This record gives sequence, structure tokens and C-alpha cells, in this order.
Amino acid sequence: MGSLREFETWEPLLRAVRAQNPAVARWAGAVGRGGAVVPRADDVTDLDRAELDSALLQVQDALRTDGLWTVSFSVQYEDDGRAEVRLAPASVDQVFSVPGLNPTSAELVLVDGARPEPVRCQPQAYPARTAPSSDPDRLEQVLRERLPDAVGATDAEIAATEHRLGIALPDELKAVYRVTNAEHGGDWDRYAREAEVLGFVLRPLEELHFTDTTDRGLSFEDAATVAVTTSPSDAVQVLITSPGWLVIGDLSDGSGVPLCLDLTPGPVEDDSVREPGRKPPAVVLVNSADGWEIQRAAGADLEVLQIGWLDTEPTDLAPLIGLPRLRTLTAMPGKIADPLVIAKLTGLEYLRIGLDEWEALVAADAVPPSLLAAGISRYDNSSTRARNMFDALRSRSDIAPQDAARRTIAGRLTL
Repeated sequence: MGSLREFETWEPLLRAVRAQNPAVARWAGAVGRGGAVVPRADDVTDLDRAELDSALLQVQDALRTDGLWTVSFSVQYEDDGRAEVRLAPASVDQVFSVPGLNPTSAELVLVDGARPEPVRCQPQAYPARTAPSSDPDRLEQVLRERLPDAVGATDAEIAATEHRLGIALPDELKAVYRVTNAEHGGDWDRYAREAEVLGFVLRPLEELHFTDTTDRGLSFEDAATVAVTTSPSDAVQVLITSPGWLVIGDLSDGSGVPLCLDLTPGPVEDDSVREPGRKPPAVVLVNSADGWEIQRAAGADLEVLQIGWLDTEPTDLAPLIGLPRLRTLTAMPGKIADPLVIAKLTGLEYLRIGLDEWEALVAADAVPPSLLAAGISRYDNSSTRARNMFDALRSRSDIAPQDAARRTIAGRLTL
């Protein structure tokens, strides 16, 4: 998949819009992962509409490649066949998004390429264990009995896949591929039989790959407001994603959900090794029906604190000062007693508060320098006021605005 900065990414869209609107020399648009705003003509064929939709999908794929949710841009066509796309600055430097298409909240990524700590979290290494029931030879024998007409992979093909992936495949998986390489040649009866015997739809060796280690499409806040904590008895490490999850197939229910082999499993220790007593959770919601108070929540393991609507009195943030793992704070407008205390929370990566609280921080030059992203809670649909605040925050970040030349993509259309 291409990048937004490559003309080849944009060419199909520019060509499709020009074909449907020949008289249009300039236009502006926006494309998001879930939709787009571009010129569309009514009196066109279904084929023309399909061409435009296909072109939009190519730009949406580039959004995912570049780790963005939306891109705003303008287009200009020249008489000699050249075309120019100019990206809006926020589409390149920072992401301004409305999580869940909610018009009363928004967020801005302040540091180019920044990801929340749960996304950055890598799996731990635990001693390898082999289940007592593991018997690759017996597995291969049973599969050959149940799938007599299957065509398996050769040892050379399996070795080539191991070389490509940079790992040694588990013996059980190699036993499966020696029996079948999921190549059915259009024989859907065989396809269904193999899925029934295996319990899932196996992918051919050439399609094996590790999962994408990005944010899996989550907004910054979605990922920043969770904690990934693996307990001693967990068979699978609690992670948003892992470089050790090898995609080997798909669920057989037609959902398209990939099935992974976990090559970085959890500790799988006995429950008796758990520490006695119950620690406060790493994610706590106060001022809510949950009944938590900030004094009780403010433990050494607290990572995420969210302040809700319930209490009439604003919350005093003083108990949070000095907590070693606190990285995310969200609060509804008017629910923080003294916003300037936030300046003393030196490990914050994500902060979502009301506009009044943000304006107090900016006026006092008290915005935590550790922030990777910022959010605004319920700003009464005042998008102008929110964007003014985001401009103020953006100007304080370490990212230098990109010049117009770097945001311009130009090329020649082949109509």
C-alpha cells in the first residue's frame, strides 16, 4: 500500500473526479477511513461510480499505512495534464479527530508518530513450555486419515517460509502443513472439509505473516485509557498487539476474523504464585457510580484516572502528585478543583479536560511537557474555540510546521 505523499496513491481519484466533472479545475475534499467528501456527479454510470469508490479505497488504505484517520486536501488541474494535491498541515503533522464521530469531544496528537504506552508495550519473555499432549507425529497421522485427498507442503517450502519469517515454525504447525497447504484449486467441498477437520480456515504458507504492531485502528484515547497487565496465570499476555502473533488462518464462521498462533505466550503459572491481597486497579473511574474516591485510587500502580460527572464538588488532584505510573488523565468540564495541579503530574502522556481547564493551563504556562496527545471534553460544539486551543497546544509542541512544498504532491494524469 502506498503513502499519501505518493502521486500514484492519488492518481485514480484525481482521474475519476475529472472524468465525472470535466469542467472542474479546482476542488477541495477530505477522506477518512470511514467516508469521504469529494465531488460526485449524479448523471454517471454505475461503472463510473465504482471507479470512484475504488479510487477512494486506495486513499483510505494509504491513511492506514501512514497512521492517520483523516486527510483534508485541495486539488488543481492544469491544462497540460498535470495535477497537484496539497495536503492540509494537520493531515501531515498532527491528527485532529472526533472520536466516534462525537461532536462534543476531540483530540490532537502533539508528537509526530506518537503512540500510547499500551500500544508501545512489548511482550515479556517467559520460559518455553510444551504441553504434555503435544505429539506432532500423531497429529500428522490423524490429519492424513481424515484428509486423504489433501495436498501438503514440502519440507523445502516449509523451510523457505521459516526463512522468510525469520523463525522456526512449531512442530505441530509444520505437521499440519505437511498434510495440507490450504490449496484447494476451487474445490469448495475440500475447502469445507478441511475447515471442519481443523476447526478453522488454514491459510497457505505464503500468506503466513505477523500481525500489524500499530494501534489496530484505535483512537489515541481509546488506547491510552486501558492498561495491559498480565497476571502470573495468564496463558496469553494482555497486549493490544504483539510482534509474536502469527496469523495462520481465519475463523470458519465467515466473519473474516484472523486466527493467530501466539509465539510470545504468557507465564501460565499456578494461581498460588499470585501476591496475597487485592491491589487497586490500574484504571479507575472516580466521581461515578463505581464508588471510587481519588484518595483510594491514588496507588503506585495507577496508570489511568478518569473523572466523571457524579459528584457536585470538583476533585482535588493533589493525591496524584508523585504517582510513578500515572500517564492518562481525563475529566469532564468543571470537575477539577485546581487545574494548575496538572502541571505537577510529570508523567502524563494523554490529557483530556474541558476548554476552561485547558485555557487556565495555557495562560499559566502549565501544560505538562510530557504530553503526547491532548483531548477536549464537551466543548458545546464550539469547534472554533477548540481549534484555537489546539493551535495554541500545537505551537508549544516540538514539531516544526512543514513547509508547503513538502505537503504538495504533483504528477501528470493519464486519462
